[in-house]
Amino acid sequence: MAAEMMYSVLIVDDDAVVRRIHKVVLERQGCKTTAVTDGQEAVNLFRHGETFDLVLMDLEMPVMDGKQATLELRTMGVKSLIIGVTSRRAGPEVEAFIGAGLNDCVEKPLTSAKLAATLHRLGVHIS
Repeated sequence: MAAEMMYSVLIVDDDAVVRRIHKVVLERQGCKTTAVTDGQEAVNLFRHGETFDLVLMDLEMPVMDGKQATLELRTMGVKSLIIGVTSRRAGPEVEAFIGAGLNDCVEKPLTSAKLAATLHRLGVHIS
C-alpha cells in the first residue's frame, strides 16, 4: 500500500505573524507547508521545479505583490490552486487580484473555518 501523500501548501506573505498563523491552521489540517516573504520568492520556487497543491497568496507585499506573482505563475502554466488572502474587503485592487488568476479570495485572518469553506467551494478535501 502506497504512503498517503500530504497536501502541500505554499504560504506567501510578508508578515511573519500571518505566516505563522497560516502555518498552524494548515498543519492542523495535515498539510505540509512552505513559507516565503514575497511574490518573487514564490515565482522563483516554481521556476526551480517546486510544486504545491495550493498557494495562499497575500496581495500587498514588497518586491513582487500578490497580483503580479499570480499573473506570473499563471503565465508560467502553474495549475496549482491559488487563494488570495488579504486584509482588503473589496474594491478595484481586490477585483484586479482575483482577475490575475486566483481560484478564490478570502479576508484575513485565515481561520480553519474559512479555509475549510473555501476549499469546499473549490471541491478540495485535505483532511
